Amino acid sequence: MKSSPTLNSRLREPYLKRALEGRRQRFEVAVDRVGERHEYEALYVPHRDESGTVQGIFVLYQDVTERNLAKRALEEANETLEARVTERTLALQEVNSQLADENLRRAATEVALSDAKRIAEQANVSKTRFLAAASHDLLQPLNAARLFCTSLSERAETAEIRELTHHLEGALGSAESLISTLLEISKLDAGALKKEEMLFDLRELVGQLSEEFRIIADDRQIGFTTRMRSAVVQTDPKLLRRVLQNLISNALRYTDRGGRVLVAMRMRDTEVLIEIWDTGIGIHPDDLPVIFDEFKRLSEGIQTDQKGLGLGLSISKRIIDLLRLQLTVRSIPGRGSLFRIAIPRALGTPIPLRSPHTRADAGLSKPLQDRQILVIDNDSSILQGMQALLGGWGASVHVAATLADALAVQTTLDRLDAALVDYHLDHGEYGTRIIAALREQQPELLAILITADRDDEMKQRAQRVGATVLHKPLKPAALRSLLTLKLRVKPPQPAA
Repeated sequence: MKSSPTLNSRLREPYLKRALEGRRQRFEVAVDRVGERHEYEALYVPHRDESGTVQGIFVLYQDVTERNLAKRALEEANETLEARVTERTLALQEVNSQLADENLRRAATEVALSDAKRIAEQANVSKTRFLAAASHDLLQPLNAARLFCTSLSERAETAEIRELTHHLEGALGSAESLISTLLEISKLDAGALKKEEMLFDLRELVGQLSEEFRIIADDRQIGFTTRMRSAVVQTDPKLLRRVLQNLISNALRYTDRGGRVLVAMRMRDTEVLIEIWDTGIGIHPDDLPVIFDEFKRLSEGIQTDQKGLGLGLSISKRIIDLLRLQLTVRSIPGRGSLFRIAIPRALGTPIPLRSPHTRADAGLSKPLQDRQILVIDNDSSILQGMQALLGGWGASVHVAATLADALAVQTTLDRLDAALVDYHLDHGEYGTRIIAALREQQPELLAILITADRDDEMKQRAQRVGATVLHKPLKPAALRSLLTLKLRVKPPQPAA
C-alpha cells in the first residue's frame, strides 16, 4: 500500500470531527504532487473500547486516480457510444483490467482493517483476562469486611447497632454485587466461563425462583403469579438461574406498587418458553436495540428511582449466547414488557436440583461449640475476621499464615475438626499443598478451600486433596451451614 499523502488539515477537519463522534467517514480528495494530479479515497474508521467510547480512529488512504480516470473515460465512451463502436470493446477491456486491480487493492485494504481489528480484540482479551485474574486481590478486603460485619451483627445488643450493621451489610452487598458482576462480564468475554449442562425439570428451577421473588413482590405490594408445567430440558441450570434472576428482578424493579408480574411456562412442539411479563413502565422503542449493552439504562422521561448499573441484561445476553438459547423482547412504554426465553425440550430422566438455600444450622446459636478450627490465610484482616466470626459461633479458632505455622498448630492439638485454607498464599504457595500436608497427619480432616478462582486447574487441585470449595466473597451463612452440616456428628475422642 502506498504511503498516505500530505493533505490540507482544513480539508480533513470536518471528516475528522465526525469520525471522532463515532461516524465512519469515506471521502475523496485531489492533490497536486510533482506536477501530477492524484485523487485519493480516504477512510476514517472510529476505534471504540468495550464501553462504546471512541478512543481514536484508523486512517487509510488509497490512490484511486486510475479508477476515477477509467470511470470518466467510461462515461465519455457512453456519451459517444454510437460513434465509437469499434473503440468500445478495447475501452471495456481496459476498464475491466483496472477494476481487477482495484479489487486487489480493496482486498489489501480489507486485510489491513482485519489485522487492525484483530490487534484491538487481542488487547481487549488481554484486559479481560487480567481483570478476571485480579479477582483475588479485588475481593480480599471485601471478604474481610463481610466477616467483621456478620460477627458484629450477631453480637449487636441494641436496635440501633443492629440497624447500622444492616445498612453496612447492604452497602457491602452492593459492592460485592458490582465487583462480581464486572468479573463475570470479564470471564464471559474472555471465554473463561464454561457451561455445565444437565437434564433437569424446568418447573423445579422456576419454582425455586418463584419462592424467592414472591417475598420481594409482597414487600413491594406487587402482584406476583407463576404458571408452571413440567418440562425436561438440558442446559446449565446455574447459568439459566442467573438469567431468570436478572429478568425477574428487573420486572419487579420497574413495576410500581399495585402492578403485576407473571412468570409463565408455555409448551411448543420441540421447545418450552419461559415468559416474564410485567405491567411496568415499559421500554422506549429507541432503547430496545441497546438494552443489552453495558451501562445502558432507560431513556430520559421513563426512569424510576430504582437505579441499576445497566449490567444485568448485558450479562443475561452473554449467558444466553453461551447457552445457545433464544431471548426476545417486546415492550410498550407505559404498559409493560415481555422477556421470552426459548429452550429446546429434551428426553431423559431429570436430575433433582439442590435448593441454594438449604440450611443445616437453623435454631443453633452456637453451632460450633467446642470445635477446633484452623484458619490459614496470608491476610491478617481475614484471620482477625475469621476469629471473630467463628468464635461467635462457639469454635476455638487457631490461625496460621504458612505451612510451617499450620503444622505447628496441628501438633499442639489433640484433634483438629476443620481447616479453612485460602487458595493463594505468599511466595506462590497454594492452599492445596497445606491441606495435603495436614491430611497426612489427619486423613479425615474437614478441609475447606476458600478462593476467588473458578478455573479448572483450581478445581482439579481441590479434588486431588479432597477439599470442599467456597468462593469469595465468602458468605458467612453458607460457611456456617457447611460447617454445621459436616461437623454435625462429633468425631471420636482420642484415647487417653
